[in-house]
Amino acid sequence: MVLPSGVIVKAGVVWSDAALQFIRRFRQKVPSEVTILVNSVTRTPEAQASAMVTKYQYAEARSPGGGAADIRKTYGSKAESFLSTPVTVENWARIVRELHDSGRAFRDGHLEGTAMDVHIKTLPPSWIPLLIEGARRAGGSPVIEANPPHLHVDGFSRAIA
Repeated sequence: MVLPSGVIVKAGVVWSDAALQFIRRFRQKVPSEVTILVNSVTRTPEAQASAMVTKYQYAEARSPGGGAADIRKTYGSKAESFLSTPVTVENWARIVRELHDSGRAFRDGHLEGTAMDVHIKTLPPSWIPLLIEGARRAGGSPVIEANPPHLHVDGFSRAIA
């Protein structure tokens, strides 16, 4: 697999065909001096749960009660399924799998390889709007997530369908 120049990938990233097509378009839409560091693409239910627990703990450390608030903000009505059980990767992976297998949630995004997380925490602030606009122009739906800080991009499977 050959990635475009200026794309750096964190160890362990699992690519999907949709994500590979997207990253090529994304790289073309962002100025060449802006590095794109991909943290995550396709996840197993366990990896998804681990990311969610990290999000919860990061937000909780910043503000008591912030973990639950951030899970609710990100996952909407599905959040209560997670928040009604102890916060462990094992518990949350079971719920991710149940929601996915039943068709009630996680039918797109990281479990299907149609979402990507891009590092922004240590980037120059002037690069972040360039990444957001580039993701939009490449056919993705970018959202800044605060806990931990990253650019989440999804929706790009629709751009290649």
